[in-house]
Parts: sequence; structure tokens; C-alpha cells
Amino acid sequence: MAASDSSVEFDLLYSQAIELFKAFPEFQFKTVTALLVIIGWLVTSGGAQSFIHDNSAVALPSSVIAFGLLIIFKFIWIIGHYRRMREVHRRLVALAPIKGVSVESVAVFNLHPVLPATYLVVNVLLSSAAVTVVWLICYPISK
Repeated sequence: MAASDSSVEFDLLYSQAIELFKAFPEFQFKTVTALLVIIGWLVTSGGAQSFIHDNSAVALPSSVIAFGLLIIFKFIWIIGHYRRMREVHRRLVALAPIKGVSVESVAVFNLHPVLPATYLVVNVLLSSAAVTVVWLICYPISK
């Protein structure tokens, strides 16, 4: 591969790494915000609580399926995104000497596995909280 081709590939990969690096937390924050809004709405809306309670035979299984699918989708997305970031980083490290750039300058794109694991845990916890709120609405605890 010619040096100019490697330079162009490096530039493209660097741009891609920047976009991937920005998209990773952005999508997570949007999901967390949406889940918190849903939980807040469930807790504060009397109309929603009445509707869910009156239709508890459908509401609880539906919420389990919906939030379960959200967890599966987020798992697939986070793992896929993490793998793409790792591959882009690996290729940037390989091309950095050809471009005349230090390997340390692309180290910022080397994601530690704790980050995607943390994102997954946060999604599972918030989805579980939403299902728990629906369950408590369907089957209120007697005083």
C-alpha cells in the first residue's frame, strides 16, 4: 500500500473514530433520559396509573417484553459499537507510524471494556426500575 493511500485511510479512520467516540455516550445519554422520563411519567401521571392498573393483564407482560427488547437492543448496539471502536483504534495504531503520527496520539480512542459494561448495567437497572414501577401500579402494596 502506498504511503499516500495509508495517509488517506488514516485520515478517514481518524474521522470515523471521532464520530464513533461522540456517538457512544450520546446515544447512552439519550436512552437514559428517555427511561427517566418514562419512569417519572409512570410515577406522576394518575391517568397513566389508572389505565395501567385497569389493564394490568396486558400492561405488565407488555412492559416486560418492551423493556426486555430494549435491553437486548442496547446490548447488541453497545457491543457492536465497542467492537467497531476497538477495530478502528487497532487500524489507527497500525497506520500511525506510516502517517508520521505517534501511537499515543490515537490512544484516546482505545476504550476500556468497563465503559460498555457500565452502559449495559445502567440500561438493565433503569429498564428493571421501569418494569418494577409498572408492576407496583398493577399490584399495589396494601397498607
